Amino acid sequence: MQIGTEPHSLPCPCASALETGDNLSIAMSQTNPGQQSSDVQDETKPGFHGVGSPEGARPQLSVSVCMATWNGSRFLHEQLAGILSQLNSSDELVVVDDGSSDTTMQILEDAAADASHTRVRIYRNVKNLGAIRTFERALGLAEKDIVFLSDQDDRWLPGKVSRITRTFAAHPEVTLVLTDAQIIDGSGAVTSGSWVARRQFQAGTIANVVRNTFLGCTMAFRRSSLEYCLPFPVDTPMHDQWIGTLHSIFGSMIFLPEPLMQYRRHDANVTKLHRASVAQMLRWRFSLIRNLVARYWRYSRNARRRN
Repeated sequence: MQIGTEPHSLPCPCASALETGDNLSIAMSQTNPGQQSSDVQDETKPGFHGVGSPEGARPQLSVSVCMATWNGSRFLHEQLAGILSQLNSSDELVVVDDGSSDTTMQILEDAAADASHTRVRIYRNVKNLGAIRTFERALGLAEKDIVFLSDQDDRWLPGKVSRITRTFAAHPEVTLVLTDAQIIDGSGAVTSGSWVARRQFQAGTIANVVRNTFLGCTMAFRRSSLEYCLPFPVDTPMHDQWIGTLHSIFGSMIFLPEPLMQYRRHDANVTKLHRASVAQMLRWRFSLIRNLVARYWRYSRNARRRN
């Protein structure tokens, strides 16, 4: 176990430069394709990839699970158990706590002490930074090949890590994998069998600037992509929208339509499902476009210098 409060650092651990441009490739497995919108189905036709069933041995890709916590004691133990059961000695769980005042830190330390087969690294913000900055710090501390985002109150279903890492191994060109999720309530009861049925995933940069369809807790990506994802702009309203949209510009992604986790919606969620005002949404979109353009030119310039 490692516990620290060192200052926020944002390394750029890029293994190789990615091709610049709108290089989006959405691939769906053949399970329940009718659940997706016709736009997504059309986009998969030129480059369909079958990636098999969730069962099977994990490839030799190490995993960093990045979690942000804040007063999450109610559901944290259950979430940690589901995650740690899928990790091995080459993996790590990186948790950044945002100044919890409940028993969250004790739960984390106990889980780390019991996780003899997996490295657990726990950090605590000196002051409360909010969910986006806390996730940013966790991502900057990740050291392994594939990075998973994790909320503190969800449930990971068995086989999630194996399924996603095998997809990355089968498709070296893919930089991001995202999946469907079930929705559960505070008691753990399933209220919807599919998040995508509620908010259909749309491929492409423009579509997700207009309306974000990325759900961070269903996403995993190559650590090399942090070179263009970090740091987050100061006015980023949603880290999952920022990460996903950048992958649609610089990388390639696969969508797996089966639910590999349970996304919990309850009265104490840190991130709420609510609709902002029209004025606020316009400000967010303007900032997002400005920041995407700035990141595009910065990353493209750096890639050209390396070449």
